[in-house]
Amino acid sequence: LLYGFLKLAGDSDFAAKFLSVFFSVLTVPVVAATGRRLGGSRVGLLAAVLAAISPLYVWYAQEVRMYTLLTFLAALAFYLSLRSVEDLRRGAYRLGMAWAAAAFLAAGLGILTQYLAVFLVPALGFGLVAALARRKRPLILVGAAFLAVAGPLFLVEALWGRLIAEPTPQFREVSPFAILWDLLGRTAAGLTPEGPLLDGLAAALLGLILLGLFKGPNWPVRWWLAGLVLLPAAATALVGSQRPVVSNVRHLIFATPGLYLVAALGLEAVRRRFPRPVPILLGVLGAGAAVGLLQYFDPNLQKDDFRSLVAYLQENVGPADLVLVHEATVLHVFEHYDRGYLWAEALPRFGEAVGSRLPPDFEARLERLKSAHRRVWFVYWPRSIAGDPTGVIPAWLESNLFAVSDRNFAGRGMGVAVRAYVTRPPTEKAVPAGVQTADLRSADGLKILGWEVAGPPTADGRIDLSFYFRAEATGLSDYRLVVRLVDAQDHPWAYFDGRPIPAWPTGRWPLGEVVRADLTLRLAPGTPAGTYRLEVGLAPGEAGGPAPLLDRAGNPAGTLVGLGEVAVPGAYRSRPDFDRAVPDRLGLRCGCGLRLRELAPNSREILAGRLLTVRGYYQRAGSINPAAYRLVLELRQGAGAAAAGAWPLGPTAPAGSDWLAGVYDLRVPATVGPGEYRLVGRLLGPEGRPETLVGGLGRNLTEVDLGLVRVSTPERRFDPPQPAHPADVYYGNLLHLLGYTLDRNG
Repeated sequence: LLYGFLKLAGDSDFAAKFLSVFFSVLTVPVVAATGRRLGGSRVGLLAAVLAAISPLYVWYAQEVRMYTLLTFLAALAFYLSLRSVEDLRRGAYRLGMAWAAAAFLAAGLGILTQYLAVFLVPALGFGLVAALARRKRPLILVGAAFLAVAGPLFLVEALWGRLIAEPTPQFREVSPFAILWDLLGRTAAGLTPEGPLLDGLAAALLGLILLGLFKGPNWPVRWWLAGLVLLPAAATALVGSQRPVVSNVRHLIFATPGLYLVAALGLEAVRRRFPRPVPILLGVLGAGAAVGLLQYFDPNLQKDDFRSLVAYLQENVGPADLVLVHEATVLHVFEHYDRGYLWAEALPRFGEAVGSRLPPDFEARLERLKSAHRRVWFVYWPRSIAGDPTGVIPAWLESNLFAVSDRNFAGRGMGVAVRAYVTRPPTEKAVPAGVQTADLRSADGLKILGWEVAGPPTADGRIDLSFYFRAEATGLSDYRLVVRLVDAQDHPWAYFDGRPIPAWPTGRWPLGEVVRADLTLRLAPGTPAGTYRLEVGLAPGEAGGPAPLLDRAGNPAGTLVGLGEVAVPGAYRSRPDFDRAVPDRLGLRCGCGLRLRELAPNSREILAGRLLTVRGYYQRAGSINPAAYRLVLELRQGAGAAAAGAWPLGPTAPAGSDWLAGVYDLRVPATVGPGEYRLVGRLLGPEGRPETLVGGLGRNLTEVDLGLVRVSTPERRFDPPQPAHPADVYYGNLLHLLGYTLDRNG
């Protein structure tokens, strides 16, 4: 059902969750209609209110899973079965059996949705027996109840090996009382409350259910109601005490519509005898539901954050890396967010079971994956899974690979996490041949020996690099590695700032051994093809800039030192994280097939006489040649332009490219006075005329307001004081040092 719906509606998060919300909402009127037939309009309204505020239904309405569909089908089976009982009791056998057939059909669809719904079928059969019994025949009804419970028990026992090949540890054998008590508490309060609050709400709901059964409708319907409400839950609980089929209340959610119905009958029975306590009881149940609903907003109770997990992987996984998913069911969610960008596979796959020891075929597959990839990003649940309950595969990875990072995306569910491994040890006996040498070191003895491009850069801007280090002293700082790729104008196009090996701080590196750190640089969207300068630095601690590096002779080399050049094919091809990296603040498009997403200065404050750097990001829909278009930027105050410049939009891009980017340096003349200036941009076509840009609400623009820039003037002294130590040193053609004076106070 979901597969067909997504084919029609697309695979957005909204479309994926729509059916869950739809069936959760649709359950409410079905419960209301059933309650109305059971006890009148007031009972229908009370049942609808309990279902509408159910924290359980709200929770599962937000998941792309089948539990709200299962709940709806169970509620529909209850309604159809009640219609069947009513018609059979008044002698309309043909119509009654038609309703019964429809009820069994709804239950059958429930079984196809979740196999534990099989316990609905004998309960429906018990309802038919209760309806057809002309007189009270307790022995017949008790025998039918026994069959309704024992039948599924034997069925599950007979088919256990086919239902579940390898039990999952979180599916545990629990006493029937614990399962039923948890069902009552979660039906009243949802998944989050615990302790006395949960027990109190479970007791309140149980009291209303018992009152509704004994003070509700007449006896034939009461037998039907008791069987339909109690038997499925009881049978599931008994099976769960013998076989691990129940993980939490979601496996009993098909019983909750009946519980809300009987609780509504109990409230109505109280109202008839004691009207005043009804608002209090409703307030207690409503307060419990409110507590459960409010706790859903607690960050510690968020759902497993697969979106952030995939975004993290898309930003860090290199072209030679593998994403290995430990739980095959997670692979569907992963593929939903990744859309085929990363190389991922599941192990064990669907239907596979590892057992307590790693079979030879599994080990051979892991060895092949190890030899074929530079790094393995292992997506796992911290709890055990069905296909590998003893964690044999994670144990093999820990024994045969080297863990370099671990990131947890915890949630109320399984708590998904990812651990990165390098497939060869990060320590080397010597620097490999062919590595470009660096010979730089920090003041306390961490030496940068060399670097290399570990694989060919990709057309979407991923570059795998390896750096080689050696600790030449003990007690090193915990350094971060800072890496930049800059063009000839010193504009950065790629940046990395983090531990060389996240899980292994530099202060713990072995003395005298060569340590290799692998990382992936990500070029900015639309980075032009060309040769870029690679700069590195070492920054101590978790924050702050790079510390000075020393060269081979011990002389200061700078904080960011150029190591060499890297030729890149650009970052033209669309990549999933581009849309997250570049906001679409402008949202403008022109008839030439170009979309202007972002055009913003690096700073909103600048000194007169300096360069104001503006970076632009564009998406191309047609075959536009960006070199044929020009971008005009002006700083205006009033009607006049204080500074202006024009540049080609960007270099010629290869055919089929999606992204374009440009960096433009607007010089603010030294004569510009201080104050606020408005930055304005225009796009000129090949013939030199302004292009019309279409924005939101169909606005047509020929120029774009890019916001205010504050210009200030530096302090200038044309009669400098006589320095204590005169000097006459030129630094290129930009700076002339006249002298210096030492501060005696230090």
